[in-house]
Amino acid sequence: SSIRNHALPHLRHRHVDEVTDEDILAILRPIWHEKTETAYRLRDRLFKVLEAAERGGLRQPDPLLRSRVRHALPQAKKLIKQKRVHHAALPYNDVPTFIRTFNSSGCSDAVKLLHEFTILNGNRSGEARGARWSEIDFAQRRWIIDRSRMKTGEEHRIPLSSRALEILHAAERLRRPDSDLVFPSPLLGRMISDAALTVQFKKMGYRHTVHGYRSSMRDWAAERTHFAWEVMEKALAHKVGGETELAYFRSDLFEKRREMMEAW
Repeated sequence: SSIRNHALPHLRHRHVDEVTDEDILAILRPIWHEKTETAYRLRDRLFKVLEAAERGGLRQPDPLLRSRVRHALPQAKKLIKQKRVHHAALPYNDVPTFIRTFNSSGCSDAVKLLHEFTILNGNRSGEARGARWSEIDFAQRRWIIDRSRMKTGEEHRIPLSSRALEILHAAERLRRPDSDLVFPSPLLGRMISDAALTVQFKKMGYRHTVHGYRSSMRDWAAERTHFAWEVMEKALAHKVGGETELAYFRSDLFEKRREMMEAW
């Protein structure tokens, strides 16, 4: 789609042997600062197309083309790093008080339960909002999120703390026969919107984000506990180590994470 949207309008009527580095730069420069990630991926895709054409005898080799294009543009990684904004987080010492304050607000019971459940499990917002009863294993006290719902593309097992189980039992009283969602919206039974929590935060005078709770939990674990770094990272569903380490280290440290989640 990036080639179709950004490159073809410029190159549609050009023979592949006629494409120069100036043609590629004419495509990339207008989006390099505004859509940096898209632009640098598009750059590499165009390089691959031209290299394939060279291998197929449709284009004369130009070994310096990559270098000329790269040196004509600011480094993509630096631009991306400059633009990246970290999610505002609530200091972990303030989390218990804020939960109590939030639970005294005018939000629906489903939103209040979702809020605390998300915090307790170190979830990304969509993982908690999309929680299904079919994913909950009460007997083993665990929540298994399918890989299709995870940012990493890998199944994530979460050990449920005693408080998380209390929240689930409270949520059962709100269960709807027409929905498998653990925390359905009160009116339509659909997934609660991502804005439902952050809008309430702002009404209460707070500026942190739901995602920021993951940082709150991570800071607490690092500063107030002795759990291993790998346990903390696995609790947030982060990949631990490089490719070689991942090939040999396949444990998700489930029982150690259970201790950490209970402490949190």
